[in-house]
Amino acid sequence: MAKINVKGREISIINKKEEDYICLTDKDIAFEFASWVSVEFKLYLIKEFQRLKEEERKQLGWDIRRNLARINYRIHTDAIMRTCRSLFCLSNLENLNALFIRENMPQGERLQKLNQIAIQQMRLLTDEKRTKRLESKEK
Repeated sequence: MAKINVKGREISIINKKEEDYICLTDKDIAFEFASWVSVEFKLYLIKEFQRLKEEERKQLGWDIRRNLARINYRIHTDAIMRTCRSLFCLSNLENLNALFIRENMPQGERLQKLNQIAIQQMRLLTDEKRTKRLESKEK
C-alpha cells in the first residue's frame, strides 16, 4: 500500500484491480489533496461538497420536522387524554362530595374517602389495557 504526504498528513493509496483509490474522510484533507492535484480539481471538489451538504441539510430538515410533528402529536394526544380522564374523575368526585355532604359525613372522613376513590378511579382510567378494550368496543 503506497502512501503520500499532503500538508503533513499521510494518506494511504489502495490498489485494487490495477486502479488506485484513496478515501478522504476529512474535508480539509480532501481539499488539500485536491489542490495538490490541480486548482480546477479543488474547485470542482468544493462545489460538489457544497452541493452534497445542501442536499443533506434539506433531507435532515425534513426528517427533523417530521419527527418533531410525530412527537408533538403524541404529547398533545396524551395531554388531552389525561385532561379528559382527570375531568371525568373530578366530575365523579364532585357528585360524591355532594352526596357525602348530604349524608352529614365529617370533612376529614369525606376528604379521606374522596382521595381513595380518586386514586382508584385514576388507576382504572389510566390502565392502557382497559382503555384499549373500551375503545375497541365503542367502534
